[in-house]
This record gives sequence, C-alpha cells and structure tokens, in this order.
Amino acid sequence: MGWNSFFTLAPGLLCIATAEGRFVKVSTAWQRVLGWSIEQLEGAFVLDFMHPDDAEAAKVTGARSARAHDHH
Repeated sequence: MGWNSFFTLAPGLLCIATAEGRFVKVSTAWQRVLGWSIEQLEGAFVLDFMHPDDAEAAKVTGARSARAHDHH
C-alpha cells in the first residue's frame, strides 16, 4: 500500500506539514470532519485549524523542534 492509499484509507486526522506550518498532505478524514476539500486544506496553515490555546502550545513546541534541528 502506497502513501496515497494510506492517507485515503486512514480513519484519523493525519497530515504532513512543512517546518513553516503549512499542510503538504492531509488524510481524507480532514475533509470528512471539517467539510473542506483536500485542495483547500493542502497549503493552508495548520494553526488556522487549531483552538487558540492549542495553537499557542503548538507554536512553542514547533519553535523548540526547530531550535533542536538547527543544532544538529
């Protein structure tokens, strides 16, 4: 089974995002849950789909990950 099949058949909200926080690939579950098309979601910012409290925590985690990656 290839990646496309995996993202099509997976029941959960799976995604691949850039370091800048844009969706590159999303599972079809995102479309089913949010009602947005895959085309609308891919390229959008991940943080735009999070509750503000969760988005703030994600920004902190993302910044830590970026710093850790820069040191390697």
